[in-house]
Amino acid sequence: MVAVSCPPPSVVPSRETTADDIAVEFLTKTPIGIFMSTINIIIILIGLLFLTAGTYASVQSIIDGFRAGAVGGVFSCASNGL
Repeated sequence: MVAVSCPPPSVVPSRETTADDIAVEFLTKTPIGIFMSTINIIIILIGLLFLTAGTYASVQSIIDGFRAGAVGGVFSCASNGL
């Protein structure tokens, strides 16, 4: 019978460094990474602002069109030709 011995726990690495680890360290610990992350967050927030404002404006335009009588109805069999 052969005895197998394991190395002590201090020698065995807990896990390997992955590309994700390197990316997280770059984005959180370097000045350019922090700057890029901040810019991305600002861009996302501006996008959400335009999405919200654009949706509100479109819905309000449809409501105003119905109130003004510019839109005949939701569904119609009338000709849509110009």
